[in-house]
Amino acid sequence: MLRNPWLKTPVDASHLNAATNLVNNLQSALPDLPNLTKEDKQSCIKVGDSQSMFMENIKDICVQRPNIMPAWHDLADYQSRVASLENLMGIQTQIMALIDEIDNALIGAKHDVMVYSLDYYHSLKRAKQSGMPGLNKLYERVRDHFKYSTGLSPEEQYPAINSGGTSEDPGAVTDGNTVE
Repeated sequence: MLRNPWLKTPVDASHLNAATNLVNNLQSALPDLPNLTKEDKQSCIKVGDSQSMFMENIKDICVQRPNIMPAWHDLADYQSRVASLENLMGIQTQIMALIDEIDNALIGAKHDVMVYSLDYYHSLKRAKQSGMPGLNKLYERVRDHFKYSTGLSPEEQYPAINSGGTSEDPGAVTDGNTVE
């Protein structure tokens, strides 16, 4: 039996337009962010978890002992840079969580469309084999394009998926999202 779609509500042009407007609003709400070149990025110190802890420790000590700040640095400027870093990381965390949700939705949506595409492909193949005129080139085009891009035919890539003409989704048994 065919599984319910992963996306409960279809994503249409109004969703795309709303998301585009929100991204544009977000970009305009942020200050001008630098556009680093490859060379700029190579010249920057790479900061991982251990370096982040070092910077966090220095920030804490600086609050306790601001008089130790080197004379060529300004405490207010340092604190502003730390706040910028923390706020950018907060923005990135929220955006990355959204990107992760979108990535998950894309995986499900691609699966759904691939199941339909494979069903249609097998129907096209059966119709061609039954002698329906005008289908050879269409069938060969999709089969050959698939084989060119993956190295395998759809039957070789997905041998258990709907090659027998059923409309059973291979994910229906294990994904907990089955229509009964």
